[in-house]
Amino acid sequence: MSAVDSLAHALAGKQADQESLTTAAEFAEAQLELLRIRSTRTALISKIDFVNRDTPKLRRLVALELLRIRRVRAELMAAIDVACCDPHQLRRLVALDRYERYAHTRRRRASAKL
Repeated sequence: MSAVDSLAHALAGKQADQESLTTAAEFAEAQLELLRIRSTRTALISKIDFVNRDTPKLRRLVALELLRIRRVRAELMAAIDVACCDPHQLRRLVALDRYERYAHTRRRRASAKL
């Protein structure tokens, strides 16, 4: 049994009908996708070469971003010296952010159906 199926059965319960299982599977899939996105972003952020990476403010912002505090995202992106970073990595970071919002919306909609 896959991780999605296991999580879906745990969420829906033993006596769940097919519709409940489908909704729980949508929720579980979105949740697991969010975990994969966050793991990928954490790895990518650790590879980006920041200028003045030893500054306490930047270290604090990176730590907060890794903990997923949304309000610091703009501050973190402003603290990155875009001229020194690989544009491909920054584009990937932005794409991951967009994909995370999409997965979060899928999870929120599935949870409303549960």
